[in-house]
Amino acid sequence: MENQKLTGREKKRNQRTQIVIKASYKLFLEKKIESASIQEIADEAEIGVASVYRYFTNKGEMAVEAAILSWESGLNPLLEKILSEESSGIAALMNGYLDIFKENPDFFRYLEDFDNYISKLETPPLAMERYEKMLIRQDEMINSILQKDVNNGTLRTDIDIMAYLNMAGQAVIAMAQKLVNRGNVVSHDEDYDPSELLKMLVETLYNNIIKE
Repeated sequence: MENQKLTGREKKRNQRTQIVIKASYKLFLEKKIESASIQEIADEAEIGVASVYRYFTNKGEMAVEAAILSWESGLNPLLEKILSEESSGIAALMNGYLDIFKENPDFFRYLEDFDNYISKLETPPLAMERYEKMLIRQDEMINSILQKDVNNGTLRTDIDIMAYLNMAGQAVIAMAQKLVNRGNVVSHDEDYDPSELLKMLVETLYNNIIKE
């Protein structure tokens, strides 16, 4: 009976924790992590400030959990979908970034703010260990996707493909962040459709690893 009560309490705590994470993610997107206050997060979550601190020791911990939430709604579903489809490979992964850019631009918007915020902290949040494990798991999933194309012989063999994909992913994310967060800096930028620019980058990067 005691174990059942404990399980119930844990479930309730997890539900409230998720409410706080989603509230913080919403505010971080609207105001940036640095500008959002714990009081504002508590108000958004409709709980007291003391309750927020019961679940998180500081804003940095919330920022990490919000980043995990962002990945889980952004790239992770794409990776899982590609792995479940026998014929899908690196092309589907690269094109998937375009879909995320169109359908979930907040993924790129938050990721840049998160990286900037975390890099300024003197002490990394404890949740970063979980965040890094998630990224390692993503690398493993990408490697599994890569093996599909390696096995069917469509990729070049004279370069380190995994390192290349890491570079390509970083390049696409960086450009997507620029387009989402800073938009048209000069009037000349308005001459080009952001989605088309990102598509050109993706196609260039992909075509460079395909055997001629």
